[in-house]
Amino acid sequence: MGISHRRCKDKPFRRFFIALIIFLFCASNLIKAKGNLTYIYSEAIFDQTPKLVVHRGALPGFIPNTREAIVHTLNLIPGAIIEIDVRETSDGMLVLLHDPLLDSETSAEGNVAEKKWDELQQHFRRDANGKITNVSITRLWEIIELLGKYPNAELQIESKPKNSSEYDTLALMVLSDPDIAKRIIITSGDLNILQLIHEKYSALRLGWDPGKLIKDKLHITMVNEIIARAKTINAEIIYLDYGLISENSAAIFVQEFHDVGIAVDVWTINDPFKMCQFIRSGADRITTDRADLFYAIALLCP
Repeated sequence: MGISHRRCKDKPFRRFFIALIIFLFCASNLIKAKGNLTYIYSEAIFDQTPKLVVHRGALPGFIPNTREAIVHTLNLIPGAIIEIDVRETSDGMLVLLHDPLLDSETSAEGNVAEKKWDELQQHFRRDANGKITNVSITRLWEIIELLGKYPNAELQIESKPKNSSEYDTLALMVLSDPDIAKRIIITSGDLNILQLIHEKYSALRLGWDPGKLIKDKLHITMVNEIIARAKTINAEIIYLDYGLISENSAAIFVQEFHDVGIAVDVWTINDPFKMCQFIRSGADRITTDRADLFYAIALLCP
């Protein structure tokens, strides 16, 4: 993908021009579809590279990490990759929550790990403004069950355990259906725990976020170290914070990972100009909150 560096410069006029094209593209499709977003997604090229990863499973306007949001997303984009965050309650129930403390995301208080499911199921999720809704806290098995209804969908489970034993419930749930397990990848930023999990559950698909190793910006010597460590868990995908990758080097780094058979996911990009940059870099997946914007950009920045 020999794209000139000069083409990706964010000059004010270029930014305005691209933004205008994106607006006109989306507006024309909405008019053509009479306001039905399903048209935009049905016209998208789902097998293109990079693939879309829907951050926390939610399109704009829906509460992240909820069954309602994920069902809505999969109805519009049946082949989407859904990224979710999972935490475990004191009695071993895996629930979709990002934060360790319940206060910001639910009507409950305290630490997720200290609560039993019987208590949590009495509470509800908060929306983006902090208002308590009637949306219940979602359990992981509800989402895994959905994969049976959407055979082209995939699931990325970002798990946040304190130790490897907390992965047992997750691993056994994922591996209970070998066919479904092929469409699920478990990810974490804790390589030590991933190594322990890989030794115990070698059939699990694993991905690693090496952000803790990167102090400022990713550089080539660090790429080699990441590759060496990723091989210890047979990582299929490396997950990179886009803010840690310099614009000039993105395509070079992606190719380094590709040369050893490791895919690259860049997260979480909502800016259209950054999306264009990493689409051109050859990244395999882009994680975003704006699936609608992603497809428009993907068509404009091949």
